[in-house]
Amino acid sequence: MSTTETTPQTTNEDTSVAAPQTSEQGLEQTGGEQEGATENKPPQAPTEEQQSGKNKNESGGQQEEGAGDKQQQQGEEQKGAPETYEIEAPKGVTYDAEVMGKASEVFRELNLPNDAANKIVNSIAPAIAEAQAKQIKAIRDQWETAFKTDPDIGGDKADETLAMSAKGRDAFGSDALKQLLEDTGFGSHPEFIRYFAAVGRATSDDGMVGGRSGGNSPSTSDVLYDHPTS
Repeated sequence: MSTTETTPQTTNEDTSVAAPQTSEQGLEQTGGEQEGATENKPPQAPTEEQQSGKNKNESGGQQEEGAGDKQQQQGEEQKGAPETYEIEAPKGVTYDAEVMGKASEVFRELNLPNDAANKIVNSIAPAIAEAQAKQIKAIRDQWETAFKTDPDIGGDKADETLAMSAKGRDAFGSDALKQLLEDTGFGSHPEFIRYFAAVGRATSDDGMVGGRSGGNSPSTSDVLYDHPTS
């Protein structure tokens, strides 16, 4: 009887045992997997409730904006040109009705409210009045200069001329005429002074004071309208 020997066979299989992972390494691996899953996750569409709320908010904003524009437009219409402008002049000042009528036409074309029209008029009216007063004074100054330099009635004859002019004015001029000359400044015009001085000299002649007493004395109409000269 023979004895068979059995030889143990070896294999090339790796019999090494993997080292156990620590808790920190496990957490890092788990976190990386979760992060990758989050990055690769497709975006979710808004729910019907979320979409409805978004639409309501947008719609509400548009309605509020539209309402604001409408209110602003209505306010501008209410502040537009009135049917009749009522211009309130400062105390002691009277505006020319014709001038205010023309101004109102322009205000209406510009659709200005009444308060804006009042502000414009009351702002520029004093400046216009001041400019007119300066212009009138400049004209009167020119008349006075012309009188003083006139060779016939001015110069060293100026005082006598003014005395005779006042006498002629007072003798035949009415109170209304005196007021007119004062208001308009025409009393300073050299031709008015010349005219009334001639009238004053005529009234100083014999036969003129107290009426006509001589056939050769000029009549009142001759003195007033024929412009006699001295």
